[in-house]
This record gives sequence, C-alpha cells and structure tokens, in this order.
Amino acid sequence: MSVVSVDTRWVKNQCGYARFDMMKNFAATDAACRPMDLLTIKKNIDSGMIRTTAEFQRDMMLMFINAMMYNSVEHDVYQMAVEMYNDVMMHIEVVTS
Repeated sequence: MSVVSVDTRWVKNQCGYARFDMMKNFAATDAACRPMDLLTIKKNIDSGMIRTTAEFQRDMMLMFINAMMYNSVEHDVYQMAVEMYNDVMMHIEVVTS
C-alpha cells in the first residue's frame, strides 16, 4: 500500500469531507509558522515533493499539531484533530509494518 492510497482512503472517509474543510480553513490562518492542510499534502504527493511514508507522516502530524496548538481543548477542531491524528497514525502503522 502506498502513501497515495492512505491519503485517498482518508479523504474519502465518511466524516473526512467536513473535517477536511475545517483543517483547510485552519491552515489559512497566520497562527502557524508552517501551515499545512490536506489539499497541500495531496498536491505535494502528486508533485513528488512527498515520496515516502515518513514524509507523508511528517506533514500529517504537522497539520494536526498546528490545529491542536491553535485551538483550545474545548474546541471542535482540537477534538477532531486528535481523533484524526490517532486514526491516521493507525493507518500509517499498518502500512509500515
């Protein structure tokens, strides 16, 4: 299984579309030193900037950590970032083992 298939499977997740929009809107803010969102990650995969599972994992983690640092623990985006982080890391673990 490749990085691209993990990314595609996540974006097509039933709740992924709503979450994608929230993460995309977050990344547009100036709060993060290095904003990251799913669309940027997909573009980086398509362009060859992300070539390995480790690079994919790095950018996914950056996106989630940015969302958690910017939002309070009580905010929905924070909670979704934690949930998505756990889900994505589980999928990456399956791919790398």
